Amino acid sequence: MRCSNRRSKGVTLIELMVGLTVGLLLMLAVTRLYLVGREAALAGEALAEQAQRMTFLATLLGDEVRRAGFSDGLPLEGDGLVGGDHYLTVRYRASHDCLGHASAQPRHTWSVATDGTLRCDNGVQRHAVLDGVEVLQLSYLPRTGDDFVAASQIDDWDGVRAVRFEIVLAGDPPRPFHFMAARRN
Repeated sequence: MRCSNRRSKGVTLIELMVGLTVGLLLMLAVTRLYLVGREAALAGEALAEQAQRMTFLATLLGDEVRRAGFSDGLPLEGDGLVGGDHYLTVRYRASHDCLGHASAQPRHTWSVATDGTLRCDNGVQRHAVLDGVEVLQLSYLPRTGDDFVAASQIDDWDGVRAVRFEIVLAGDPPRPFHFMAARRN
């Protein structure tokens, strides 16, 4: 019988286990990187959606304030804007309601329902405009004065020059934002 000192070609059990462990660690690292990237993308999408909702509200409510008290560009008689700390009523002559549908109702009241839905009530129908509104806080800039005040401090609603909206949209975390809408003169 011949004795050979040649080593066999292949890997030992220890080398195989070390290779599998290194491969598993690499797979875990790649998976973790993927999950972190996915979380960042989802967070970015949520922020973009919030920004879109904020822009929508600022445009919609700002347009309402600017139209308050006017009919075809001419002032209406009486208060075009009346509000409270948590609601706003605007009056103007228009051929559409607060959602752009055909309507002859000249008055729109904006408020947040208990379920967090921003609603527009035109006296005939209530329209759900946007879900997920936690807070709607309003303050007003009177004709005389440079500071925004609560509705209870307004004596002359025709003299309100601007409305400041403070809105908190639901989210994780909730997102507050503020904007101001000036009335037409």
